Amino acid sequence: MKEIKLISILLIGGIFFSGCDMDKNETLSYKDIEVAKSMYNNLKLQYELINEINNTYYAEYNQSNINTKNDMNEIQYILSNNDIFYPKQTLGFKEFDLEYMNNYYSYFSVFSDSLYYEFEDWYDDLKYSITDSYEVGCKVSIMTYIKADNSILETSNNYLNSIYSNAKNNSLDMYEIFDYKLKDIGFSDGCCSLNEKYCLENLN
Repeated sequence: MKEIKLISILLIGGIFFSGCDMDKNETLSYKDIEVAKSMYNNLKLQYELINEINNTYYAEYNQSNINTKNDMNEIQYILSNNDIFYPKQTLGFKEFDLEYMNNYYSYFSVFSDSLYYEFEDWYDDLKYSITDSYEVGCKVSIMTYIKADNSILETSNNYLNSIYSNAKNNSLDMYEIFDYKLKDIGFSDGCCSLNEKYCLENLN
């Protein structure tokens, strides 16, 4: 009986992953492409800020950033399967596709319309002190969490949705790390001490 159950699980799992692989190669809708490009820039923003926190304070958030980079690479891969090579040229440090930094950003009623200016401010803020770096970590992780959650709702492709789900979970992990760090140094409400818009509890 156990053997039959195991075979059933394997078959179901195989069908599921096979379906995802098919979605990896299917033609994306215009909306799927736009959301993917926007998500890529959000992930790049998160990657650069967390990387800068690592470099400035010898912090160890490397695994989270490896996960973010993997999600960026996966988005590039599925777009390339649709003959869309994005970005068209390598975006260096602090370089973004500004069209897609703000595109689909109307979903974020709690944030500024200009994500790039948020990045500039946060990049400067994290340099002030390690406490400020924790605060920036809270802000960028909750932003990416919300962005990924909305991208899931706006995307019909299962493979893209799996990438956005990974990004959402990774951002949640990072949020919880920075929330704990702030509580550990006396901010009893952690990330919620900053502003209600950076409080995960208000989103659930």
